[in-house]
Amino acid sequence: MANQPTSPPTLITEHGDVYIKKGKDAALQLIREMESYADNLTPTQAYAETLNMWGAVGAIATTVGTMSSIIGLKKKSADNEFELEIINHSSYTIAPFQSKSDNFGFQQALRPLVPGETGSIKAKTSGFQPGKSHYEFTFMIGSNASNCVDVHTTIELRSSGVWRLNHFYIDGRDLWLNEDGYRRAYLGFAGKDDYASFSLSEMGADHQKGKVSLFFSDYV
Repeated sequence: MANQPTSPPTLITEHGDVYIKKGKDAALQLIREMESYADNLTPTQAYAETLNMWGAVGAIATTVGTMSSIIGLKKKSADNEFELEIINHSSYTIAPFQSKSDNFGFQQALRPLVPGETGSIKAKTSGFQPGKSHYEFTFMIGSNASNCVDVHTTIELRSSGVWRLNHFYIDGRDLWLNEDGYRRAYLGFAGKDDYASFSLSEMGADHQKGKVSLFFSDYV
């Protein structure tokens, strides 16, 4: 169930209210969502989450150790690579159903993600151009066919190797981000009635060259 916001919604759609947050407000909202997520975990789920976390840490440490032991390794360029990572930390299924791009050579597609899963779309080409190259990703999010919300996103190449989320078309309404100066996108959707209440955050923009990570959680 969504919280009672103290500020008016950024956008009102047919099935819910959209809230855009940035800076400190976005960070505090994510803390609330993570606290709610942790409070709702059963002991078995919490144990599994801990194992997953330490497994990821161990994998990173192993990779770093292996990479540092290779002498003269050529650094991989991200200028001609694109990865869209979807991290589903929400209570809903994320089901992609449409994508559109210009001159992308796709190497990995994305299947539907149930709660707790992560997946990626990967592409590589020699033709990425800042200000022109973009990728459009459309999906449904919900727990059953009667409460799903449709979301269309546009991710564009802003500078060499740096991709940024630029546009939403959510539940039938348009929302442009960069025009309003939102460099770190946080979107909360408070669904009406039984419609999904979720949040979407852009993680690592301007820091992960060649990659955009979208983090989904429950909007509370």
